[in-house]
Amino acid sequence: MSKASLLGALLGEADLSEANLNKANLCTADLVKANLSGADLRGADLRGCDLRKATLDRANLDEADLGGAILSGAVLRGASLKLSILSVPILSQEDLADAVMASAQAGLSGLSIADTGRATDLRGADLSQAVLSGADLRGCDLGEAVLWGAVLYGANLAEANLFQADLSEAIFGGAILSGANLSKAILRRAGFPLAILCGADLSEADLSGSWLIQAKLAGVNLGRAKLNGANLERSDLSRANLRSASITSEQLAQADSLVGAILPDGTIHE
Repeated sequence: MSKASLLGALLGEADLSEANLNKANLCTADLVKANLSGADLRGADLRGCDLRKATLDRANLDEADLGGAILSGAVLRGASLKLSILSVPILSQEDLADAVMASAQAGLSGLSIADTGRATDLRGADLSQAVLSGADLRGCDLGEAVLWGAVLYGANLAEANLFQADLSEAIFGGAILSGANLSKAILRRAGFPLAILCGADLSEADLSGSWLIQAKLAGVNLGRAKLNGANLERSDLSRANLRSASITSEQLAQADSLVGAILPDGTIHE
């Protein structure tokens, strides 16, 4: 069915597993609860498609156009979405565990995948260079995910799990990461200007060369974190835990506030 025209087709609950739908026109099609496991949907037109509760495990959606598609409850474990267009999709309660979304250029700007009953599962997902500006990712599980070079201006990642995630060179300008778990995360050369990380866990994280200019880091756990070459100009490190962190006195002097902070040597700044 490569290049097939299925515009507006009624395919609810259909078994299309392993189907060849390369460059197929499925615009506005009804695929509710359809089985698309392992399907080849490369370059497919899925604009306005209803994929609620559809199964897309291992599906190849590279370069597919999902603009306006409804993906609520869809399962995309191991799916590939490289260079896919995901503008204004509806993705509440989806499971994207281990999904590959490298270079999703049209991005997920303004996307809302906030917890609506359970945390969104994006564990191990590859979102390299994805555009997630303004995305609502509160409470999402991004443990061990790859977000290298991702753009997250103004994104809300409060209470999100980013344990051991690779966030190298990602941009978090003005993002909210309050209470997020970034323990052992790789954040080399990442940018956090004006970001809010109050109460976040950054223990043993690698923040080498990162930009934390005017970042809100009150109460943050930076125990054993690597901050070599990090810029902390005008940041708020009040009540932060910096015990055994790799950071110089010159870097600490850049901060606006260190009141109550536990310094690398274990002493408390007054």
